[in-house]
Amino acid sequence: MWRSARIYSLGTLLGALLHVSHIGWTYLLTPEEYGRFANLQVLFNFVCVPITLAPYAFAIAHYHRLPKQAFAAALGSLLPINALLLATAILAIIWIPRPVLDVFGADTPRWAFAITCTAAALIGPKRMALGIAEARGRAIEASAWLEVGDGLRPVIALLAFILLGMRWESRLTGLVIAQGGSGILALFLLHRAGHLASPSIQKAPLSKTLKFILPSMGTALVYVTYDSADRLFVTHFHGLEAAGRYDLAYRIALLVQTANAVFRRSVTPLLYKACAEGKFDEVERLLHQTSRRLLRVTVPLALVIPALLGILPVVPESYQMALWVVPIVAVGASFWGVQVLWQQVLLAEGLTTIVFSITAAGAVLNLALNLLLVPRYGTLGAAAATLGCFMLMYVLVRAAAGRLLKKNAHDY
Repeated sequence: MWRSARIYSLGTLLGALLHVSHIGWTYLLTPEEYGRFANLQVLFNFVCVPITLAPYAFAIAHYHRLPKQAFAAALGSLLPINALLLATAILAIIWIPRPVLDVFGADTPRWAFAITCTAAALIGPKRMALGIAEARGRAIEASAWLEVGDGLRPVIALLAFILLGMRWESRLTGLVIAQGGSGILALFLLHRAGHLASPSIQKAPLSKTLKFILPSMGTALVYVTYDSADRLFVTHFHGLEAAGRYDLAYRIALLVQTANAVFRRSVTPLLYKACAEGKFDEVERLLHQTSRRLLRVTVPLALVIPALLGILPVVPESYQMALWVVPIVAVGASFWGVQVLWQQVLLAEGLTTIVFSITAAGAVLNLALNLLLVPRYGTLGAAAATLGCFMLMYVLVRAAAGRLLKKNAHDY
């Protein structure tokens, strides 16, 4: 585990460049321009998360459980679904009334929405490659797929910013080239390695694949809904400038989440292997130990990082108010990381419906709190809604996973 943790830590330093670069963009973009791109990334997440995290979850859960040919055929059957969802999104952008699009920010051109959706759909194979690498315990390969593309985004965006005449669209260009390009590369490499094949009903019945995938897609869609709702509520009630400041706070909080990723990705292969071997006492020990370590690292970071940014002359004055909400969002992100860790137990047993139900409960609470708090308290209310949502999910996931571990240990 610790060898993987060291590798993931080094890779995460590169991926963290993406989050650090958000602070740099505050010197190049006004809060309104920052908010416009942030809301386009919300759209990016709405499209890409359901059609990329579900294949990722399938890959990591079934790599050791299916024969190679059946596994490759099952992944291949997901690509037409990916293409269908992309076509649906593009048609919706063409025909949807302009006031609906204005939820993401007034006067954002339709082509920006279309290219964002296209880039989001292209990264599906990248997530498949990431899931396979993690299932095989190949930390270096997994880090390359997750962090390299993200680490290159600010570099590409900065070059585009210069070439495009200092426009906010350059950040969108960096997102499209880095993410879309890595997805196309993954498609080629997966096919070449025999991990991605043409759909085959005989080798991998689509019904069995969809039984796992559809609840995972629903879970991911609900997740991105509550993860993005705060920015859209802030945009609606307080404008793009407030949304830009809140998104900066969220991005700074994600620096804490990099520690979540290191712990979670390091222990996940050990958890799945122990589950497959029926060593449920070992699974529970790993979960408790890793959860404590994760919280001991991330909660102090949630308080120290915004304090340092407030002392050092790093964030422009027009964005300073964002620092007040960083600790609240960052502490919430810490508990989100722990609940995702415990969620692996449910996914390893194929209980995606339970995960979906818990995520949906968190989403309902998040939306309700946003509607109640954002109109009056603005970004502070949005941060409180996020914290409440993540705390509820942590309690529910941990309870469900704990019951399952005790049941499996007794039955085994």
